[in-house]
Amino acid sequence: MGLPNTTIACIRTLARRSLLCFVVLIAGGTPLLATDPVVWFSPLDPFERPEVGYAGSPEYMSLFTPDASWKQAASRIKVFKIYPQWIMQASNSDLQRMFSELNRRNIALALEYGVLSESDACGHGVEGFGGGTLLAAAHRISRNGGSLKYLAMDEPIFFSTLYGGNNACRWNVQQMAANAAVNIRALKSEFPDVILGDIEPVPAPDSPDWLGHYREGIEAFRAILGYPLAFFHADVFWSANSWRTDVEALRQVAAQHGLAFGVIYNGNAEDQTDAAWIHAAEDHMVQYELQRGAPNHVIFQSWHSHPKKLLPESDPASFTNLINRYFRARSKLIMTANGQTVIGSLTTSAATPLSGASIRITAQPLNGAGLEADYQYSGVVPPGTAAVVLGLRVNMECACSGMSDFLLSKFRYTEHRSGGAVVERDFSKGLQGWGLSSAGVAKIEGKALHVSAAAGQSVVLNSPSIPAMQGSSFDFTVIARVAPVSSGSGYFTIVFLGDRELGRIRLPIEAGRIPLGNATTNAQGTWSLTIPSVYAGELLVVGTYAGDTKVWPAESSLSWNGRRVSAPAGTYQIQHLP
Repeated sequence: MGLPNTTIACIRTLARRSLLCFVVLIAGGTPLLATDPVVWFSPLDPFERPEVGYAGSPEYMSLFTPDASWKQAASRIKVFKIYPQWIMQASNSDLQRMFSELNRRNIALALEYGVLSESDACGHGVEGFGGGTLLAAAHRISRNGGSLKYLAMDEPIFFSTLYGGNNACRWNVQQMAANAAVNIRALKSEFPDVILGDIEPVPAPDSPDWLGHYREGIEAFRAILGYPLAFFHADVFWSANSWRTDVEALRQVAAQHGLAFGVIYNGNAEDQTDAAWIHAAEDHMVQYELQRGAPNHVIFQSWHSHPKKLLPESDPASFTNLINRYFRARSKLIMTANGQTVIGSLTTSAATPLSGASIRITAQPLNGAGLEADYQYSGVVPPGTAAVVLGLRVNMECACSGMSDFLLSKFRYTEHRSGGAVVERDFSKGLQGWGLSSAGVAKIEGKALHVSAAAGQSVVLNSPSIPAMQGSSFDFTVIARVAPVSSGSGYFTIVFLGDRELGRIRLPIEAGRIPLGNATTNAQGTWSLTIPSVYAGELLVVGTYAGDTKVWPAESSLSWNGRRVSAPAGTYQIQHLP
């Protein structure tokens, strides 16, 4: 965490839900906990990170004035977390102002820090290390009037026992805990009542037994320290096709050990604007809690270049606004089938009907060859970009390993500027000019590329580079027919290049959806939609309520077996908006 790790790149997928004509309620509702979760806030401070080439928000210190425009959000935040760079580089006056204002607002201070000590043999430059300076950080907090309540360890189990990159240690969990304990005890000499917890990536990349390691690590800390950890926070790789089950498995482990469990809600490293990052963070928040309810701790955190805008809380593109949106009323969407008609209701979790709400109904094939669809993304070319490369990844450069079968027709890249051309890359000349590496099957069929791969078989495709201009708005489109079995196997991508890779957009490889229409709820919150005929095959019918400024989104789904649903003529669109 703390800083992006370019080796941990993943894809996003939809969960497979297949219940025959049975009500599936996965939306909103009362959180699993009897009390509201503890809310943490950790925006990125304004110091430049040379290793990644960006800084955090220039508005950071604006949070720490009595009249700062985040009164409502601040009243909901219980913990404010800072990074090592901030505590070691900020001026004494800025630290004193921060600590004074947090105390005035009754917000506890947390520090995220690598607690491990490197040696000549390993650990140098590896995330999670640097614990030798932890006591010095504690002294700076104390000298400037701060009181440290929480220490959130920066992924010590993963980076000391599972990480296999440069300067890897490959310790066992007992060695890890013993190394960390030296620095933790030093910290407690300054703050004896500090509450200790851990943060780890979920799922851990290239580590099949990550959950077992985390369980053993929790137990190793208790054995070496003589007391248990207090909390465990999940740094979720939202694009991993298994993130839902992985996070739930870790939540169960935390519960078994009596630990408060938290989830970090953030955007994506490749998000190019504040609005895009906030949109992605809210999407992750909603996806998790619609199915699992609220965790014990909710952590709003960024270590990316966005969001820069923290204030005012009234601005939908600001980070503090996202915190307020978390506290909207929850909604419940229920739907079932009666012949050719889908029937449903939409209420708040307090059973208040929501009238005049639009329910979008789509259907996704659960078998067969899928539908040809446009996979679309619109954004802004990031600073420093000189060129882009279009391509795809199957079971490679992602936390994924799944079966994949699709027919790829073309890529289209358009920059909206004077002289900006529409660039298309297709397969009318076969694979001429393309870079292809495939352990599966990738062959030309007509004017399209047919990719077929088993789980674990990788396919990498890259176009020749295309000149690009930083700051230009762009559209990226992929036209493909994706079989439903491909969901979770990889992504279509646009890669931004300067003196290095500056980021990439990932469009999940998933089956296209059939738009069935929109229904509007009546005064009682009920609605219905008659599905026309005739489309052969089993479908997952999905109802979606987008939510609004006062109410959470909701989603419900059911399978449609032995019926016929129409697929109107034309090409279907899957948009991924910034």
